[in-house]
Amino acid sequence: MKKWSENKFSRQLLEGIISISLVLIFFFIIMSVLNFFFPSGGQVLLFMQNEKLEQVNATVKREYDLSLSRGGQNEPVGAGKEWAARVVATNNTVKSKRSVDIAWKKADPGMRLYNQDAVQTLDRSTALIRFDDQNEIDIGENSLIVIRRMEQDLIFKEKRSYMVVVDGELRGRIGGAQDDGVYLEVTTPNSVTRLQNSTKSEAPLEFLINVEAESGSTITLFSGEAEVEAQGEIVILEQNQMTRITGTNAPSAPVSSPKMVQQLYPADGQVFCYRDLPPRLQMRWQTSIDLTQYHLQLARDRQFSNLILDERLNESTFAHGNLSAGDYFWRISGLKNESEGRFSPIRRFRLIQDQDPPFLEVDFPVQPITTTSTELTGKSEPGSQIFISGVKITCDDNGLFNYTLPISRGTNVVIVEAVDQAGNASFSSKIINGVY
Repeated sequence: MKKWSENKFSRQLLEGIISISLVLIFFFIIMSVLNFFFPSGGQVLLFMQNEKLEQVNATVKREYDLSLSRGGQNEPVGAGKEWAARVVATNNTVKSKRSVDIAWKKADPGMRLYNQDAVQTLDRSTALIRFDDQNEIDIGENSLIVIRRMEQDLIFKEKRSYMVVVDGELRGRIGGAQDDGVYLEVTTPNSVTRLQNSTKSEAPLEFLINVEAESGSTITLFSGEAEVEAQGEIVILEQNQMTRITGTNAPSAPVSSPKMVQQLYPADGQVFCYRDLPPRLQMRWQTSIDLTQYHLQLARDRQFSNLILDERLNESTFAHGNLSAGDYFWRISGLKNESEGRFSPIRRFRLIQDQDPPFLEVDFPVQPITTTSTELTGKSEPGSQIFISGVKITCDDNGLFNYTLPISRGTNVVIVEAVDQAGNASFSSKIINGVY
């Protein structure tokens, strides 16, 4: 009886193990199938499956119907294989989705964007999208756009592009003096902005559009002219003007955007040398009582696609003490409530790690010295500090120095020291006999 009970228990245990194994195998098969059809972008996909996706679809449909009512030549969804733009650069986490796909994938530099493709940036992420050499847009962090391509207008001969901004920040530039310029129509949840530069203008048209789900949309024009429409009403923006649309209201009357902030330090092209630890570099700009905040950007490239710092600051200074050797680019803009001004001109500075002592050549006088003084000359690395027997002297731009050395009767120990900008030092010494 006892043996029969043990056999029964063993059979039940074996059956349980087999059942659990079959469940796990079935589970892994299901997960593999899901992973094959939906390879990436899970978190973003969940994010898009809520109100954001509905907002995109509703906005695209509304503007498509509006364009048809105006007699526009928009393509139907999915029509054609011609690409509209290209992703030039990405910073941190940037996702893209084809119009016919479900899952989001990583947006790689160089990828083409077709009709109805979407691009999304997450926290501390940016993307640069270019239509051609003269026309491009910068997408700020936590932004979502859908790009639509419009056919070329045969009457006015301009290339036509179109995009929907559901949320986030969009900066753009449209080149001037083009025979077949880009007509850019940017749609937010509550407005339409039409941008086209004049062929008579040499300067590019530059703009900033900021969409916040709760507070509305702000459209700022830094150069050129733009038309903003909301609720059937149109306002015309000129250079350095902005308008705001909240809720279902019409665009506000144009007002001046915040003035450009003046950079103070470091100067453009300034070089900082260090030996072991990088210096604590402080960036400074002019304070303005008319501004509520400042927007500072620091990057490794002039296009600001490789951002190191992108901060809103309350103070007119910022220090960074952990930058590696290399070139850096920085710019600053001013904010007044929801409005942001134009970025300042880009400044570049360079950090150089230097652990090599400077070269030093000293022309010591022929001995013995029969006078109370003698001329001591030499050459060192330009920018170095020269010390002769503890006395600091000045070099010229070529590193040449000249010093009247006092000579005492008897033995004179002369030590010449050169210290470069990184703190490396070189020495040269000689015993000079004074006989007089």
